[in-house]
Amino acid sequence: MLITCHGLKREDFQVEFVNHEISLGFEETNSIALNEEGISGRHAILEEEGDDLFVRDCGSLNGTILNHKRISDRQKVKSGDIIQIGCRMIRADFHPGQKITLDFLPTELNAGIQS
Repeated sequence: MLITCHGLKREDFQVEFVNHEISLGFEETNSIALNEEGISGRHAILEEEGDDLFVRDCGSLNGTILNHKRISDRQKVKSGDIIQIGCRMIRADFHPGQKITLDFLPTELNAGIQS
């Protein structure tokens, strides 16, 4: 599975799964480092399993939200789903050939959107 990140940095970049996981959080050791309000050091994990993508929270203080619902266990992510960690919203878009784009929506669009 190939993950492309859009809207987080000046240019798109690709992230590789390590042991079938991509970590998100404010610590620089994460696969995707997000130094933003409400995001824990190791906040959430994206997991690949076959052709499927899952998200799970890592015991973060503010939790992980999938489609406006706080998750308590691993949840399957589908194309068009919105993952929220802290104030950051991320839309997952699936493309043919096991390609996924994570679209990091501008935080100013997320202002006032809380679950």
